[in-house]
Amino acid sequence: MPRSPLALDRPCEYRPPGPGLQRWRPALVVSFEVDDLVQVAPQQGNRSPLLIPRAHVRGVTPTQAAAFCWGVCRILGSTQKRPAPEKTSPASGADAEPRVIVARLYGPGKPQPKPRRRIKDPRYLGWLRDQRCICSLTCRRRAQAHHEGPRGVALITDDWRTVPLCARSHLVLLHDQGHLGYLSPEETRQLVLAQQVQHLLQYFATSLRPSAGHWYQRGALVDKLPAEERTPFLRLVVDQLVEHLLQLRWEGGLRHG
Repeated sequence: MPRSPLALDRPCEYRPPGPGLQRWRPALVVSFEVDDLVQVAPQQGNRSPLLIPRAHVRGVTPTQAAAFCWGVCRILGSTQKRPAPEKTSPASGADAEPRVIVARLYGPGKPQPKPRRRIKDPRYLGWLRDQRCICSLTCRRRAQAHHEGPRGVALITDDWRTVPLCARSHLVLLHDQGHLGYLSPEETRQLVLAQQVQHLLQYFATSLRPSAGHWYQRGALVDKLPAEERTPFLRLVVDQLVEHLLQLRWEGGLRHG
Protein backbone atom coordinates (compact mmCIF):
# COMPACT_ATOMS: atom_id res chain seq x y z
CA MET A 1 0.00 0.00 0.00
CA PRO A 2 1.54 3.38 -0.97
CA ARG A 3 2.63 5.72 1.80
CA SER A 4 2.19 9.48 1.85
CA PRO A 5 5.30 11.68 1.59
CA LEU A 6 6.60 13.46 4.66
CA ALA A 7 5.07 16.92 5.11
CA LEU A 8 4.57 19.43 7.89
CA ASP A 9 1.67 18.75 10.26
CA ARG A 10 1.07 15.36 8.66
CA PRO A 11 1.04 11.93 10.36
CA CYS A 12 4.15 9.80 10.11
CA GLU A 13 5.90 6.86 11.73
CA TYR A 14 9.29 6.96 13.39
CA ARG A 15 11.69 4.33 14.67
CA PRO A 16 14.09 5.43 17.44
CA PRO A 17 17.71 4.83 16.44
CA GLY A 18 19.68 2.49 18.62
CA PRO A 19 20.67 -1.15 19.07
CA GLY A 20 18.12 -3.86 18.59
CA LEU A 21 14.95 -4.00 16.52
CA GLN A 22 12.76 -0.98 17.25
CA ARG A 23 9.11 -0.90 16.24
CA TRP A 24 7.55 1.92 14.21
CA ARG A 25 5.60 4.40 16.34
CA PRO A 26 2.94 6.93 15.23
CA ALA A 27 3.74 10.64 15.42
CA LEU A 28 3.23 14.01 13.69
CA VAL A 29 5.82 15.89 11.64
CA VAL A 30 6.58 19.20 13.40
CA SER A 31 9.51 20.57 11.38
CA PHE A 32 12.49 19.66 9.21
CA GLU A 33 15.85 20.53 10.80
CA VAL A 34 19.41 20.72 9.54
CA ASP A 35 21.71 17.71 9.32
CA ASP A 36 18.86 15.69 7.80
CA LEU A 37 16.85 15.57 11.04
CA VAL A 38 13.07 15.59 11.47
CA GLN A 39 11.28 16.90 14.56
CA VAL A 40 8.29 14.69 15.38
CA ALA A 41 5.64 14.76 18.11
CA PRO A 42 4.96 11.19 19.38
CA GLN A 43 1.35 10.15 19.74
CA GLN A 44 1.74 7.88 22.77
CA GLY A 45 1.97 9.74 26.05
CA ASN A 46 2.58 13.42 26.72
CA ARG A 47 6.14 13.36 25.39
CA SER A 48 8.08 16.33 24.07
CA PRO A 49 8.97 16.53 20.35
CA LEU A 50 11.94 14.39 19.31
CA LEU A 51 14.69 14.89 16.73
CA ILE A 52 14.89 11.75 14.61
CA PRO A 53 17.16 11.10 11.59
CA ARG A 54 15.19 11.27 8.36
CA ALA A 55 16.14 7.67 7.56
CA HIS A 56 14.13 6.59 10.64
CA VAL A 57 10.95 8.50 9.66
CA ARG A 58 8.46 7.41 7.02
CA GLY A 59 5.02 8.35 5.79
CA VAL A 60 1.81 6.45 6.49
CA THR A 61 -0.94 4.90 4.45
CA PRO A 62 -4.31 6.70 4.13
CA THR A 63 -5.97 4.11 6.36
CA GLN A 64 -3.37 4.53 9.10
CA ALA A 65 -3.59 8.33 8.89
CA ALA A 66 -7.35 8.25 9.47
CA ALA A 67 -6.90 5.84 12.39
CA PHE A 68 -4.35 7.70 14.52
CA CYS A 69 -4.43 11.32 13.38
CA TRP A 70 -7.04 12.06 16.08
CA GLY A 71 -4.57 11.05 18.79
CA VAL A 72 -1.88 13.39 17.52
CA CYS A 73 -4.34 16.29 17.51
CA ARG A 74 -5.29 15.50 21.12
CA ILE A 75 -1.67 15.49 22.29
CA LEU A 76 -0.94 18.84 20.61
CA GLY A 77 -3.97 20.41 22.29
CA SER A 78 -6.01 20.88 19.13
CA THR A 79 -9.80 20.91 19.34
CA GLN A 80 -10.44 19.61 15.84
CA LYS A 81 -12.36 16.40 15.54
CA ARG A 82 -11.05 13.13 14.24
CA PRO A 83 -10.83 13.38 10.44
CA ALA A 84 -13.04 11.10 8.43
CA PRO A 85 -11.30 8.85 5.89
CA GLU A 86 -11.45 10.11 2.34
CA LYS A 87 -13.90 8.33 0.07
CA THR A 88 -12.30 6.87 -2.99
CA SER A 89 -13.82 5.10 -5.92
CA PRO A 90 -13.76 1.31 -5.49
CA ALA A 91 -10.89 -0.28 -7.35
CA SER A 92 -11.20 -3.55 -9.17
CA GLY A 93 -8.92 -6.25 -10.44
CA ALA A 94 -5.20 -6.02 -9.77
CA ASP A 95 -5.44 -2.35 -8.66
CA ALA A 96 -7.69 -3.18 -5.70
CA GLU A 97 -5.93 -2.58 -2.38
CA PRO A 98 -6.56 -4.96 0.54
CA ARG A 99 -8.55 -3.44 3.38
CA VAL A 100 -6.39 -3.13 6.48
CA ILE A 101 -7.93 -2.64 9.93
CA VAL A 102 -5.42 -0.81 12.15
CA ALA A 103 -7.74 0.82 14.70
CA ARG A 104 -6.58 -1.62 17.39
CA LEU A 105 -2.95 -0.66 16.75
CA TYR A 106 -3.29 3.10 16.38
CA GLY A 107 -6.64 4.01 17.87
CA PRO A 108 -8.26 3.58 21.28
CA GLY A 109 -8.49 -0.04 22.37
CA LYS A 110 -12.07 -1.22 22.56
CA PRO A 111 -12.91 -2.62 26.02
CA GLN A 112 -13.15 -6.39 25.91
CA PRO A 113 -15.63 -8.23 28.15
CA LYS A 114 -14.13 -10.26 30.95
CA PRO A 115 -14.23 -13.98 30.15
CA ARG A 116 -17.01 -15.86 31.89
CA ARG A 117 -15.90 -18.19 34.64
CA ARG A 118 -16.11 -21.91 34.05
CA ILE A 119 -19.40 -23.44 35.14
CA LYS A 120 -18.86 -25.84 38.04
CA ASP A 121 -21.63 -28.24 39.08
CA PRO A 122 -20.42 -31.19 41.22
CA ARG A 123 -23.98 -32.46 41.69
CA TYR A 124 -24.50 -32.74 37.95
CA LEU A 125 -21.17 -34.56 37.53
CA GLY A 126 -22.12 -36.99 40.30
CA TRP A 127 -25.42 -37.74 38.59
CA LEU A 128 -23.70 -38.08 35.21
CA ARG A 129 -21.26 -40.70 36.50
CA ASP A 130 -24.22 -42.91 37.46
CA GLN A 131 -25.54 -42.91 33.88
CA ARG A 132 -24.83 -45.53 31.23
CA CYS A 133 -21.76 -45.08 29.03
CA ILE A 134 -22.65 -43.74 25.59
CA CYS A 135 -20.04 -45.84 23.76
CA SER A 136 -22.44 -48.76 23.23
CA LEU A 137 -25.77 -50.15 24.40
CA THR A 138 -24.08 -53.17 25.99
CA CYS A 139 -21.42 -51.30 28.02
CA ARG A 140 -22.01 -51.75 31.77
CA ARG A 141 -18.73 -50.32 33.06
CA ARG A 142 -18.77 -47.41 35.51
CA ALA A 143 -18.87 -44.11 33.66
CA GLN A 144 -16.59 -41.10 33.97
CA ALA A 145 -17.45 -37.49 33.10
CA HIS A 146 -15.84 -36.53 29.80
CA HIS A 147 -15.65 -32.76 29.17
CA GLU A 148 -16.03 -31.68 25.55
CA GLY A 149 -16.37 -28.01 24.53
CA PRO A 150 -14.63 -24.63 24.28
CA ARG A 151 -11.89 -24.11 26.84
CA GLY A 152 -8.72 -22.17 27.54
CA VAL A 153 -5.18 -23.47 27.41
CA ALA A 154 -4.56 -26.22 30.01
CA LEU A 155 -8.17 -25.86 31.24
CA ILE A 156 -11.32 -27.94 30.98
CA THR A 157 -14.67 -26.77 29.73
CA ASP A 158 -17.91 -26.26 31.70
CA ASP A 159 -19.28 -29.12 33.78
CA TRP A 160 -22.51 -28.91 31.79
CA ARG A 161 -20.67 -29.84 28.59
CA THR A 162 -19.97 -33.41 29.65
CA VAL A 163 -21.04 -36.93 28.69
CA PRO A 164 -20.67 -40.26 30.51
CA LEU A 165 -17.92 -42.49 29.13
CA CYS A 166 -16.41 -45.63 30.60
CA ALA A 167 -12.71 -45.61 31.45
CA ARG A 168 -11.78 -47.61 28.34
CA SER A 169 -13.58 -45.25 25.93
CA HIS A 170 -12.57 -42.14 27.85
CA LEU A 171 -8.85 -42.76 28.18
CA VAL A 172 -7.94 -45.21 25.42
CA LEU A 173 -10.24 -44.56 22.48
CA LEU A 174 -11.16 -40.88 22.76
CA HIS A 175 -7.89 -39.37 24.01
CA ASP A 176 -5.50 -41.66 22.11
CA GLN A 177 -7.33 -41.93 18.79
CA GLY A 178 -9.48 -38.78 18.96
CA HIS A 179 -12.68 -40.70 18.25
CA LEU A 180 -14.63 -43.75 19.28
CA GLY A 181 -13.42 -46.87 17.55
CA TYR A 182 -16.58 -47.60 15.53
CA LEU A 183 -17.25 -43.95 14.57
CA SER A 184 -15.40 -41.37 12.53
CA PRO A 185 -14.11 -38.20 14.27
CA GLU A 186 -17.01 -36.17 12.87
CA GLU A 187 -19.59 -38.75 13.93
CA THR A 188 -18.00 -38.88 17.41
CA ARG A 189 -18.36 -35.10 17.79
CA GLN A 190 -22.00 -35.26 16.72
CA LEU A 191 -22.71 -38.08 19.18
CA VAL A 192 -21.06 -36.20 22.08
CA LEU A 193 -22.93 -32.95 21.34
CA ALA A 194 -26.28 -34.73 20.99
CA GLN A 195 -25.72 -36.59 24.27
CA GLN A 196 -24.83 -33.33 26.03
CA VAL A 197 -28.21 -31.89 25.05
CA GLN A 198 -30.05 -35.07 26.04
CA HIS A 199 -28.44 -35.33 29.48
CA LEU A 200 -28.96 -31.65 30.27
CA LEU A 201 -32.64 -31.92 29.34
CA GLN A 202 -33.00 -35.07 31.42
CA TYR A 203 -31.28 -33.66 34.53
CA PHE A 204 -32.90 -30.21 34.46
CA ALA A 205 -36.31 -31.47 33.32
CA THR A 206 -38.09 -29.82 36.26
CA SER A 207 -36.66 -26.38 35.51
CA LEU A 208 -37.09 -26.74 31.73
CA ARG A 209 -40.57 -28.21 31.87
CA PRO A 210 -42.29 -25.30 30.04
CA SER A 211 -39.71 -25.21 27.23
CA ALA A 212 -38.39 -28.78 27.19
CA GLY A 213 -40.39 -29.63 24.08
CA HIS A 214 -38.77 -26.75 22.20
CA TRP A 215 -35.27 -28.04 22.93
CA TYR A 216 -36.18 -31.61 22.00
CA GLN A 217 -37.57 -30.38 18.68
CA ARG A 218 -34.44 -28.41 17.97
CA GLY A 219 -32.26 -31.44 18.67
CA ALA A 220 -34.41 -33.59 16.38
CA LEU A 221 -33.86 -31.20 13.46
CA VAL A 222 -30.29 -32.39 13.09
CA ASP A 223 -31.41 -35.51 11.20
CA LYS A 224 -32.87 -33.31 8.44
CA LEU A 225 -29.66 -31.33 7.88
CA PRO A 226 -26.80 -32.16 5.51
CA ALA A 227 -23.87 -33.99 7.05
CA GLU A 228 -21.55 -30.94 6.97
CA GLU A 229 -24.08 -28.75 8.86
CA ARG A 230 -24.93 -31.11 11.72
CA THR A 231 -21.93 -30.47 13.96
CA PRO A 232 -22.20 -26.61 13.86
CA PHE A 233 -25.95 -26.87 14.47
CA LEU A 234 -25.54 -29.16 17.49
CA ARG A 235 -22.78 -26.94 18.88
CA LEU A 236 -25.13 -23.94 18.58
CA VAL A 237 -27.91 -25.81 20.38
CA VAL A 238 -25.56 -26.72 23.25
CA ASP A 239 -24.33 -23.13 23.56
CA GLN A 240 -27.87 -21.72 23.65
CA LEU A 241 -29.05 -24.35 26.13
CA VAL A 242 -26.13 -23.62 28.48
CA GLU A 243 -26.81 -19.87 28.29
CA HIS A 244 -30.50 -20.51 29.01
CA LEU A 245 -29.63 -22.59 32.07
CA LEU A 246 -27.25 -19.88 33.25
CA GLN A 247 -30.05 -17.33 32.98
CA LEU A 248 -32.30 -19.58 35.05
CA ARG A 249 -29.55 -19.92 37.66
CA TRP A 250 -29.14 -16.14 37.93
CA GLU A 251 -32.90 -15.73 38.29
CA GLY A 252 -33.05 -18.41 40.97
CA GLY A 253 -35.28 -20.72 38.94
CA LEU A 254 -32.81 -23.54 38.32
CA ARG A 255 -33.52 -26.70 40.27
CA HIS A 256 -31.39 -29.83 40.21
CA GLY A 257 -32.92 -33.09 39.12
